Amino acid sequence: MIEIEQAEAQLSELDLLASMFPGENELIVNDQLALAELKDCVEKKTMEGRSSKVYFTINMHLDVSQEAMVMFSLACILPFQYPEVLPEITVRLRKLNWKRILIRHREDVTFDSTGDEMEKLKKFSTFEEKVFSVNGARGNHMDFGELYQFLNAKGCGNVFQMLFGVEGQ
Repeated sequence: MIEIEQAEAQLSELDLLASMFPGENELIVNDQLALAELKDCVEKKTMEGRSSKVYFTINMHLDVSQEAMVMFSLACILPFQYPEVLPEITVRLRKLNWKRILIRHREDVTFDSTGDEMEKLKKFSTFEEKVFSVNGARGNHMDFGELYQFLNAKGCGNVFQMLFGVEGQ
């Protein structure tokens, strides 16, 4: 696929997403300059002048139960060679109160796209919050030893050292 075809595919996918998410603030193109450059490149049939990647966010309100609604936000930055090169996708299920989140470690694994192979790669069967017993006079610090044992049991003991910079025991 040549670069112009890739740009046309990106533009048509953005149009498709706009029709799938027509509500206000459902689909937000975060970088309008990149979108304008993309449209310009497709019209002129040349990739010269394209400096920014298309960056968009999809926001959805999900009804989890009758009482609760969850804000789901998916941010995506399309590489210049998309759809040949897949984008990195960030999903935010709720607004986090941290100033920024850093990627400390990344593992890229190739697999044959079968369900069995995917299940073997999963370390956790469900997404849930774990609470470990608290220690200390004020009772506000969890037991990191229990956290390390939990991670070790799931085959993720090396993550403890990556996150906290100390060897677990």
